[in-house]
Amino acid sequence: MFRKLAMPLLALVIGCSSPTNKYSTMEYTADSAKANRIRVYGGEEFPGRVKLFGNIDLNSGEDRMDLEKFAGRMRFVRPIYNGFGVTGEYKDGSGEDNNVVGVGLSYSPFSGMELRAYPFRTDKESWEFGFSFKKVFKFGFWRPYISSFGDLKLSEGEATAKGEVQAGIKINDVWRVFVEGRVSRDLNGITKNLAAVGFGYEF
Repeated sequence: MFRKLAMPLLALVIGCSSPTNKYSTMEYTADSAKANRIRVYGGEEFPGRVKLFGNIDLNSGEDRMDLEKFAGRMRFVRPIYNGFGVTGEYKDGSGEDNNVVGVGLSYSPFSGMELRAYPFRTDKESWEFGFSFKKVFKFGFWRPYISSFGDLKLSEGEATAKGEVQAGIKINDVWRVFVEGRVSRDLNGITKNLAAVGFGYEF
């Protein structure tokens, strides 16, 4: 497990190492299935506009407290022209042979929004599409925000998908509270919807 965590953890360490457009966050959430999750993520922009992002999720099973499952990723994006860029991603998770590397294209139509497509993946049998979005608003002392991400994987005519929408309030420069909606669809076509509440700490 620790070997599998090494690549996403490297991105987090790099993201915490320099003040150049860096961010690092830890979140705790409890959802409507009585499962718990700790997510740590961070990133940094390097010279040449190369952006690096990494996250690690530690998850419990339903109605459990122990964090027995994990998922992680490390991603870079290099803008090239007019919002378009190249991107590469390494993903891994609990179990054997779950690690995969993808290379593809990215597009950012406006600040805070990014679309990604990975037609070239080391499993040689799937495509993956993803998006991420975040917007922070300012209303006096309060700083409400909304963020979202989604992944769609196509493999041999089958599709799996997952996505999250998070809405919260930044209490100060380090603490925030939020509510979250989650949706996922597995290979059997079963769709699961969950709600969650949590807090985040930025460091």
